[in-house]
Amino acid sequence: EFYLIVDNNVSSGTAFISNLYIVGQKAPTGIADIGLQPQGNSLVPFIQNFTEAFGYAKLYSISAFNATPPNGTSRYGASLQLNTVIQVNTPSGSQQYWAQDVIGFNTREQTYYVEDNVWNLTSYLSELNNNLIRGEGSVYLDGLQEYYAFGTSTYNYSLPFSLGLMDYVTSNSTSFTVHFGFTNSSGTFWYDNVTLLIPNDGSYMLVSGYNATRAGNAYDAELVFGGESNGEFTQYLSLNATLDMFFLNGNHFFSPRYVTPFGLDTEESADDLNTYPVNGAWEVTTGKTTHIFLSQTSSLKSFFSASVADRDFGIPVNWI
Repeated sequence: EFYLIVDNNVSSGTAFISNLYIVGQKAPTGIADIGLQPQGNSLVPFIQNFTEAFGYAKLYSISAFNATPPNGTSRYGASLQLNTVIQVNTPSGSQQYWAQDVIGFNTREQTYYVEDNVWNLTSYLSELNNNLIRGEGSVYLDGLQEYYAFGTSTYNYSLPFSLGLMDYVTSNSTSFTVHFGFTNSSGTFWYDNVTLLIPNDGSYMLVSGYNATRAGNAYDAELVFGGESNGEFTQYLSLNATLDMFFLNGNHFFSPRYVTPFGLDTEESADDLNTYPVNGAWEVTTGKTTHIFLSQTSSLKSFFSASVADRDFGIPVNWI
């Protein structure tokens, strides 16, 4: 890993990023809102707050292979992940948590499961107190880092295959809760509610190009393909998928302002995927990345009908 640290210690003015380059191809690939957008020859940061995130995918083909996968993963494993940063404002300062809603695939057996993770991005290494967490799962240790996890049973799929991931945040003065769900052809399933007993003055999802979390992670939102789990880097033999991602804040229903074809926080990755805009959404296929930023062309109507919105996601029809 390489790090470039820029310290604007000369003046109190804004230091604009003028270029962004990707070196190499090992990255979680799909669409991500990293809080930056091109403006002339510069990249200008912005902020988006929201309480609910949705990711939608239609898969026409998917095949992955890794001859030496990490423990606990399949040679034919892959994942699609909806990942967001949760900002928690406590009386003693802000905290940040990484909420992952993950579909893990076995592309040979054509099966999948859904799993959620919660990591503490307030500190590195990630620490969680099992006594302060309520949910269907438990706290586990990954090396020196602690994280919460819970997974569903296994489902079969056949191509083409449509599915969605969604999560939202609620809070009160004594705790906040992340609600994890997914949708498939059978309907919508809210499979885990993860409550952290942390006093707070409000909690929400945050995208920001201005700051990093206290552990040094990006404030981004990602809908990305990568290895199955455990930081796996895998090769996609084939992939043809349509993606879209959008947010909800109160009654305000909106898409990312700008997206990149790669995420910044997800550990699982691939080296041979490319994203490009198609008909108001984004298509991900095998191939080398050709774009750094993708112009915002998303249209919620590109894949949502009123009946689908109301039946599967519970979104009021008049928001579409």
